[in-house]
Amino acid sequence: MHQVLWGMDYAHSRGIVHLDLKPGNIRISFAGEALIMDFGIASMLEDQSLRENHVHGTPSYMSPEQIQCTYMDARSDIYSLGVILYKMITGHHPFTKAATLSELLKSHLEENPVAPSHYVPTLPEKFQIAILKALEKKSRDRYHSCREFSFALEHSLKGIGQNSLDNKDLRWDPRVAAYLKGRIHLKEVDDYISAETINLSTSGATLRVSSDIPVGSNIELELYLPKEDEYTKISAKATVLWKNSNLEHDNIVIGVYMHEVKDIDRHKLGIFVRDLLLNVEQDELPSERTQTFM
Repeated sequence: MHQVLWGMDYAHSRGIVHLDLKPGNIRISFAGEALIMDFGIASMLEDQSLRENHVHGTPSYMSPEQIQCTYMDARSDIYSLGVILYKMITGHHPFTKAATLSELLKSHLEENPVAPSHYVPTLPEKFQIAILKALEKKSRDRYHSCREFSFALEHSLKGIGQNSLDNKDLRWDPRVAAYLKGRIHLKEVDDYISAETINLSTSGATLRVSSDIPVGSNIELELYLPKEDEYTKISAKATVLWKNSNLEHDNIVIGVYMHEVKDIDRHKLGIFVRDLLLNVEQDELPSERTQTFM
């Protein structure tokens, strides 16, 4: 969302409003960059001809002024991004009770969204306030720019988890199913623990391991990439982020974040992941479609 907000801030600075922002129009590149798609109904700020006769957009993400065919600007896109972020955080649309199109449009115009903390009780209060400000009914009560919205979100997370949203190593990475043999060394254990990847990215992996490893452990991980009739060893220092154990079936699965990998090894890993991704059938586009109605 940080990347999307700055991307839309650039578009707005050029006088362009998107007017159809929704999850289906935001894609993630193989490099982990957010891409904003489909400016098909975008409008220049000085050209408000879209107000005449018809409403354009996707009802689930439309701002009140889009529905009413009144003046639309950057704040209309901010409303749509607020809906998207709400859904990302909670897994629910702000107006889940709406059963028909007319009820949905009325909710956008009149109903207050359910507080995100209803679904996620641990959500920081300032973060919730930032989301709800983007969903204000009147555009003058929302953020006046995507940059302001981005700063508010970042400020609301100060001191929680990572200190910066700009750490490139922590950006979303494309992950793909991959079954590689590996082994793990713990300082507390003399011998190696055998492991096999279930899925893999350039900065993290899900592993099936032969012995119990505590969450939070710092480990030395070795993975073996196939290369013709040989194997290339990739070494990384990693941290165990989570664990799922079923000891009765000798099935222990852990998630690791690889924070120290040589550049050449990360490059080899990236090529391996990319080649696998290119052979995976891409998901169909989401069912949400732009609608035009009277």
